Amino acid sequence: MVSFGCKEDVSWLFTFSGTGNSKYIAERIAGSLQEKLICMNERIKSGDTGSVKTGENLVVVVPTYAWRIPHVVSDWIGQTEFVGAKNVCYVMSCGSGIGGADIYDRKLSEKKD
Repeated sequence: MVSFGCKEDVSWLFTFSGTGNSKYIAERIAGSLQEKLICMNERIKSGDTGSVKTGENLVVVVPTYAWRIPHVVSDWIGQTEFVGAKNVCYVMSCGSGIGGADIYDRKLSEKKD
């Protein structure tokens, strides 16, 4: 998958949230774009890494933990096949900055190509 600037042609939104902040952001985006929202929390907890049929463009809304996306999220994304996905955009909630998280996001996306 290749990163893209968040466009209005989003097909699917995925979120993971520990405190509810990322979920709130994802719900607002999904509502504005009238797109389906998938919560990764339950899939991660249950170990569900089965393939997910998606549209071409994905948005992943996650918190920033230690200047990167949570390890459980990057592991889940790495193990899950997104059928039909060609592009991904990461939206990260944070207190003051995401540090070098964009580098991790890019590397994770490149592995999915």
